[in-house]
Amino acid sequence: MRRAYVRLIDLIAAWMTSPVFVGTFFGLIVAWIAWNTYSPWRFDPPPYMGLNLVMSALAGIQATTVAVASRKTEAQQRKLDERLLHIAEATQALVRAQHRALERLAEEAQQK
Repeated sequence: MRRAYVRLIDLIAAWMTSPVFVGTFFGLIVAWIAWNTYSPWRFDPPPYMGLNLVMSALAGIQATTVAVASRKTEAQQRKLDERLLHIAEATQALVRAQHRALERLAEEAQQK
């Protein structure tokens, strides 16, 4: 269940940050204002309190979605950083071992 929830949040976050969503939402805002300014059948006259309510609710949903997606990304980055640290430590150990081996070879060559 948790995995499905996280996938849903990721899909929503990706959709809400897409250019299609931004353009569609901007278009809806313009249409809302135009309808409620020029139409005789206004359902949200100026100062557009209904629009304000819709935008506030969307902002709350987006903030939560972005926070959850960000937390997931941070956890993934932490795991990647740990793996990279292990690789760096292993590489460093190999370099030290090779350096010691070269020093031994150099000492043996000087002794001969």
